[in-house]
Amino acid sequence: MMKQFDIDKAIYEKYIVPTKHKNGYKIGIELELPILNMSQEKIDFGVIQKVVAALREAFGLAVEKRDDNGDIYCLSNKDTGDTVSFDYSYCNMEFSMGAVSDLHTAFARFKAYYLFLEKELDKYHYRMTGMGVSPYGIYNDNNALPGQRYRMIQHHLESYVEHPRFKAFHSRPNFGSYSCASQVQLDVAEENLIRTINTFNRLEPVKAVLFSNSLLLDPEFDLLCARDRFWDSSMYGYNPHNVGMFDIELADIEELVAYIKRTSLFNVARDGKYIYFTPIPAEQFFRMEAVEGMIFDGERFVPYLFSPQPSDLEYLRSYKFEDLTFRGTIEYRSACCQPVGESMCVAAFHVGLQEMLDELETLLYRDRSVYRQGYSPCELRKMLIALDFPAELDKQAVQALTLHVLELARKGLQKRGLGEECYLEPLFERAKTMVNPARRILNREQEGKSMEQMIKEFGALM
Repeated sequence: MMKQFDIDKAIYEKYIVPTKHKNGYKIGIELELPILNMSQEKIDFGVIQKVVAALREAFGLAVEKRDDNGDIYCLSNKDTGDTVSFDYSYCNMEFSMGAVSDLHTAFARFKAYYLFLEKELDKYHYRMTGMGVSPYGIYNDNNALPGQRYRMIQHHLESYVEHPRFKAFHSRPNFGSYSCASQVQLDVAEENLIRTINTFNRLEPVKAVLFSNSLLLDPEFDLLCARDRFWDSSMYGYNPHNVGMFDIELADIEELVAYIKRTSLFNVARDGKYIYFTPIPAEQFFRMEAVEGMIFDGERFVPYLFSPQPSDLEYLRSYKFEDLTFRGTIEYRSACCQPVGESMCVAAFHVGLQEMLDELETLLYRDRSVYRQGYSPCELRKMLIALDFPAELDKQAVQALTLHVLELARKGLQKRGLGEECYLEPLFERAKTMVNPARRILNREQEGKSMEQMIKEFGALM
């Protein structure tokens, strides 16, 4: 057992101290998109590497990471801080835009990468699209790319079968190879930290209405936003504190630290190799003398016994919808990948509302038409990602609240004076019709469109 390790102090220093003395904020945007073989066949790895080579040469990108076979899976732009990489598998591409002060800059850089890749992929009858679950994922092998971290994650997720008491776990541990998100990180100041987490956590039902775009028709799912269940009902959600929404209203910084202390670690590294283990809450982990884990020996995963050390706190990672990071940012993680032409709408929504935190807080806590109807925010989110609109809720009330929130977001962006409110326009149409991208895909036959037509439409960059 480690001596004199004050976990409360360590968590405070890692997560809270970076939020002190923040003036203004930067915006970090991550856009994940599935790659599809339009011939409805397995994605050819050789094609992917040709496209990567072309991208690298065209933009003068640096090789950031290679897999165990020496192949490139992450490129970086040293001038902008952008990275273009593969997320979990070679079937998903991730654009992580370097921190910006305005959305136009991020969109312009993303657009340049995307349009180039679109032309390169088209040579092989491949394309990307803005769907949170790849409709052609069934044609791929869906294995993790051959690298230490992703191999470890795949085996960790597959270990759910060793926990039969968790009957609620779904049987799709490889979901990382065909699910995609749109995430945004915003700097947060300590004085607004608790209010921001509580308010945006309460906002999650509205976000379900607007951003659901991971339709999965499957007996285990049948959801407009399958991503919620992917994470909650997998080994990531072994400890509910690590995923989804906060099920409490945080009172203060001390309670937040206590909450983080009870999130779990499931991996660490020793001598450059990852070890995974059944998730253990941090406060318990750092009191243990030894932990039994599994490590890859070059051929297979074998048992490995190790002792916790203070530096293991580096590997404490939650996947909350409002996730406080060590950078002094909140990463908003609940939105699915969006249609490519509307790719900035998630970031615009959060940036605008951060500018209007007081008004948003007042609106959500005073509302009695959607909230305070006998359902918690967590329950409301679950109800609003279902295929059918819940009969228990007043659809017009949900619509009115959603439009009110969007008006606040627009005012917040107008307050910035940069013309960024243009990125919100698609969301107003979604709210007025109560049709989000997932519901459009679900109802595509009513529009007289095939899945291939929807793929092309959702992949079009206007």
